[in-house]
Amino acid sequence: MLVSKTPFSVTNGNIPFTLALDVAHNRPVPFHLPLVNGFVPGYEVVVVGQVQHGADRFHINLESSTQDVIFHFNPRFHDGVIVRNSKFNGAWGAEERGGGLQMRPGQEFRINIVAEHDGYRVYVNGAFFTLYKHRQGNSLVHQLLIDGNVSIRQLVYYSTLLGIGYPLRSDCNIALQHSLPPGSEITLVGTPQPHLDRFSVNLESAGGAEKALHFNPRFNDGVVVRNSFLNGGWGPEERDGGLPLRKGAKFTLNIRCDPDGYRITVNGRFFTLFRHRQSSHMVTNLTVKESVIINSVSYKSQISSKKDNVLDQQGIYYVVHEDKERVHGGGEVKKVDSTTLKTSEWRSNDPFAQKIYSRE
Repeated sequence: MLVSKTPFSVTNGNIPFTLALDVAHNRPVPFHLPLVNGFVPGYEVVVVGQVQHGADRFHINLESSTQDVIFHFNPRFHDGVIVRNSKFNGAWGAEERGGGLQMRPGQEFRINIVAEHDGYRVYVNGAFFTLYKHRQGNSLVHQLLIDGNVSIRQLVYYSTLLGIGYPLRSDCNIALQHSLPPGSEITLVGTPQPHLDRFSVNLESAGGAEKALHFNPRFNDGVVVRNSFLNGGWGPEERDGGLPLRKGAKFTLNIRCDPDGYRITVNGRFFTLFRHRQSSHMVTNLTVKESVIINSVSYKSQISSKKDNVLDQQGIYYVVHEDKERVHGGGEVKKVDSTTLKTSEWRSNDPFAQKIYSRE
């Protein structure tokens, strides 16, 4: 069984929320994906694949539990069109065929299908293609089906549920529902304010009583201090490596939990390995202290258990946009105003899927 749940929540600030679940790599077709939270506004499916050489056609369907086809997306290469349609009670409706064909046999493609209140907005290779108006309620969607002359490279089903788009300028506390086991990683994008002397990013236990990792850039000293606070006291500081950050300059900090310690990269470059001083499973919270403008925080976790053959993967992104707008697929800009938070799950007993999730 594979399960994806909301792995953390924010206790300070209203941050946009995205849950992403990567469910297929090089998956053979036909491929069925249960959409257990449906496909209502705020949800999106991304299909990355390759059209087979000599292909005639393939299709992507959003289907109901009774096999009605709510949305049928059907590139037909011999006809040079992408047919869109719906089928209810065994009968196809009127085809929509305009817009041309933006893919060819042998080529890779990327298709984004975004659920909106008025229909399904579709992007092909980053460009807006069409808006398919709802013919019946979008709450009917139960699963996704891909079949035909196509190979799936990657498929992502996720929820984009957005709030106020202002960066956080104060302390932030994020609760991690599944702790931080080996294979997990956190990525933070932020900007130290110009007047700042120091700030810290901490991996903590509940309530902050213990800190497994204290990452503490000190600008006046030109160092990044790393330490742990355990059993009521600080341990020995680690101060080598210089200071790869500047006041007022945006940075990307990635902390990956490896079996031997926390592997830290700054702006895409390896900075240090902070070896574990206590089990990473004690980590329940990420905190950011002092006046850092937080633009985004992402969390990815991969957990496997030989005992019950369960693998749990999360890909959650809190993204803050200064302009309060979100760009879909590099094309149209859409205003953000929703504040609803939901979760998305996918369950499967498919051994192939378990194999996919277990590899690096």
